[in-house]
Amino acid sequence: MSATTMAGTLGKLLEILKGHQNEQKLCMRIPDEQVLDAGMQSQSFEEDNAYFEIRLSEMFIRDGRVMLRSFVPLTVAVTEFIYDGSRAVVPFIVGKQILKSVEQYVNGESVEYKNTSIAGPIPYLGGKVALFVGLYRTQVNDISRKLFGLLGGILSRFDATGLSRYLDIAGPLGAGLGDLLGMKEVEFLLGKRDEFDGGAGNPSQFRSGYLIYMNGTAGQLKGQTLFVRNDSLHIGSSESNLERFTVCDYCLVKIERIAERGDYTALPFHKLWVGAKDLIWQDQVEKGKSTFIALVQELARSADLTTKHRYLLMQAYKANFEVELQTRRIATTFPPERVSEMVRGGKSQLKSAAREAIQAAAFYAKTAQLSEQEKSLGELSKRFDKIPNLNDRTRETPLTDEMLKSQLKELEEINPSSKPNINDLASVLTKAAFQL
Repeated sequence: MSATTMAGTLGKLLEILKGHQNEQKLCMRIPDEQVLDAGMQSQSFEEDNAYFEIRLSEMFIRDGRVMLRSFVPLTVAVTEFIYDGSRAVVPFIVGKQILKSVEQYVNGESVEYKNTSIAGPIPYLGGKVALFVGLYRTQVNDISRKLFGLLGGILSRFDATGLSRYLDIAGPLGAGLGDLLGMKEVEFLLGKRDEFDGGAGNPSQFRSGYLIYMNGTAGQLKGQTLFVRNDSLHIGSSESNLERFTVCDYCLVKIERIAERGDYTALPFHKLWVGAKDLIWQDQVEKGKSTFIALVQELARSADLTTKHRYLLMQAYKANFEVELQTRRIATTFPPERVSEMVRGGKSQLKSAAREAIQAAAFYAKTAQLSEQEKSLGELSKRFDKIPNLNDRTRETPLTDEMLKSQLKELEEINPSSKPNINDLASVLTKAAFQL
């Protein structure tokens, strides 16, 4: 689908949702003091310094059966934000389980659904973040099943870990949602678009916390207070006297601030690491170096990570790559039955050779008068022994998310800059790879 066509289908969806917006419903932020979950603290977002994730904690419709008709809840969310240098519009339908089996969510007089991601994790790159949340109830029949199946088929074609791949289906999904929301079997209950600003002190500041979208008015609370406990909406006169909120239909949305991602190995660049490692152990070292440089370039332009994390990950992959090279050299020098023993016994030699390769990269940074990169790589070589999970490597040892997270934690201590030059580091590592 072309960019023009995609913009058209998403524009049509936004027009439909604009017509479904209803201001008189109670839609508000739950005050921080009414969030009772331990450790929950509202935090603001700084540009390129954290990730945001928006989750539907709960959606609830009070009447799952009306006469002979059965209904399921349906939430449509559209998030707008800056991504990869331009403004992205991300539609989402909640939830996937409904698409697979509608009937299982019809349960007596009420139907609820809990805890699914609407958007994210996504690097916050400044500017405004807009969020439309619309709650619908959908009659269960053959027509709705077919449309759910169509939308489920579209959603099944993407992996949610990388937003760029999701944007490829945003247009078709938006068109399908537009058709779905035009059906008489889909009844609009409530909807509102909020716009958040990154500026500190702004009443609509973008920060973590809970938003409630309720198909009712403040008068229906009858003087009682809304609380959140265990990601669920409660009501009561005080936090010691609470019960689940079931007065009317609602959506409870959670905005989370995430300091770092924990799914690096699921992002596209990590496949290049696996390829580079395989080539090394297949005795195709030059091709392995080329694949490693492709990893560096992919990482440099990844829009799914903050600049700081891309910078640190480049260094982590560089350290692991050099250790992999040295481990393979030991493995080809000794008989198979002695490889593990020699790797363990040769830790000092292995690390020394890997450290020298990183020192060489620091030298190339120096000759290019790139002082920031020279300092980062120089510190990496000096503190190489402190980087965890670089010992006892074999061909079968995978590089896991937990390993990368622990390595990044150590690397962050020697890379205090929050706005490093990612392209200069990529250039240095590219040049160094083919000089050794």
